[in-house]
Amino acid sequence: MVNIETFDEYKERLLDELKNIDVVEQLEIINDDEINFTVKNPNYNEGFLVDLESVWRQYKIVGNLDLLNVFIEQQKSKVLLWGLKNKTFGELKDKLIPSLLPVNKVSKEGENYITRNLSRDFKTTLMYDLKYVRQALQDDCFPFLPDTADMMNIAANNLMNKGWGNEEEIFENEHFQFFTYRISDSYISHYQFFIKELIEESMGDCFFAFPTENTAYAVKVKGNKMDSVIESLNVLSKRVQFSYKEEVEPLSQDIVRYKDGEYEFLTKK
Repeated sequence: MVNIETFDEYKERLLDELKNIDVVEQLEIINDDEINFTVKNPNYNEGFLVDLESVWRQYKIVGNLDLLNVFIEQQKSKVLLWGLKNKTFGELKDKLIPSLLPVNKVSKEGENYITRNLSRDFKTTLMYDLKYVRQALQDDCFPFLPDTADMMNIAANNLMNKGWGNEEEIFENEHFQFFTYRISDSYISHYQFFIKELIEESMGDCFFAFPTENTAYAVKVKGNKMDSVIESLNVLSKRVQFSYKEEVEPLSQDIVRYKDGEYEFLTKK
């Protein structure tokens, strides 16, 4: 991105980027009040608010141009999702990944989402994955779809081809290594933990949890002493509970044990 010095320059750049997306036949900018606007496409009866002020304020504080870059790409990805219903499965399949959503969220918002039960708290959900946004697929949007199991296998293979989403933070003591993962600019699904080839290569035997849709924790115990296992689970459980309670829309308090190629859900009652 070229250097941007004023808010008006940034707004103009964003508008130009949106209007130049070649898959959009008709795009309207409405409710323009200088600091934000709504982007709408009448063909799909869809739209979204672009809040320019918040990201510009962040940029002025930290001075990192990447913030503006990423924000523009996020808005472009939202526009690209408008044409989803016009795509064939062949056009969709290379960008499908499995993700996890809370059971209550699926029940409330996505009765037609393509899902598979995974635990008491969350379901595996089929997502169309662009660089900065994702969209759950609904089975009533497409006339011809393979079986759910086949689509989930395709999505899992796509995720495996992306590779392991590396941890952002590591804490270590004499008992364990504690890893924090956050889903951010380059989206990696929590479901990577349920692909055995990936978890074996990257983590091996461990405990992990997903308190929110954007955060995962994993713990690798050092040695075989029970004291180390207890200490590891105690730290992981407290961190999960804290994140879960702080989140507006939490995912799960489950802790999952992966050992010798098998999964065990240590469900919090």
